[in-house]
Amino acid sequence: MPGQYCCRLLSFLVLIAIALPHLSSAQAVPAKTAPSLDSIIAHLREAADQNRMRWSSYRLVREYQMFHERNTAPMAQVKAELDYDPNGNSGYQILESKGNDRGSKIVSKLLDGEANGWSKCNRPHPPYAISRDNYDFSFLGTESLDGHQTYVIALHPRRKDSGLIDGKAWVDTESFLIRKIAGQEAKSPSWWVRNVTLTLTFGNFGGMWLQTMSQAVADIRLIGEYTMVGRAVGVETSEMARSGTFASAP
Repeated sequence: MPGQYCCRLLSFLVLIAIALPHLSSAQAVPAKTAPSLDSIIAHLREAADQNRMRWSSYRLVREYQMFHERNTAPMAQVKAELDYDPNGNSGYQILESKGNDRGSKIVSKLLDGEANGWSKCNRPHPPYAISRDNYDFSFLGTESLDGHQTYVIALHPRRKDSGLIDGKAWVDTESFLIRKIAGQEAKSPSWWVRNVTLTLTFGNFGGMWLQTMSQAVADIRLIGEYTMVGRAVGVETSEMARSGTFASAP
């Protein structure tokens, strides 16, 4: 997925489970001048559609770290390059892998799912979009997030689906683009996984609104808690490639 919340996030923790047999936010406050909830959701969908139309071919470098339990030192570190092509010729490659080789395998599976999900994001009605087809919403207030004013919206999935998130979204008050999503998967993707807690952040990256960070934390039966953190390092669009420039993460 080119950093878009409309695509299903494939849980790396499910992959761990399958492999086992073989191996600062402020308190949200009410906003008196905020538009209606219906207006916010309508503008949110319009902004997401417009952003999707701005996608162009790009090369994104992302770094992943995997942790077990409360260990501060990562058990695996992986650097990967994702190549997005709106014409369908998308893919990725692992540039570097350190530590436990399970990390590289899990990141590969994650990127397989992300690459497969790109085509779904380009549909007029993506299957996991933040929309009334998938969610009921409630307005929680406004909040300053990393220096940007946002509307805080509660996400209530309309069905039990691991591609949906039961949590909150922070919507930029100016652009109506989502800056952050946090919560739990609406359905555990596997018996092995007790629960999955997700945090996704987004920002302007090379002229496109892309995912800048992801964190997935889950309790796996028998083996404990695992955390996977992914951070975008830089992006190069086709236009940048012609001029020899590379945009660092915001």
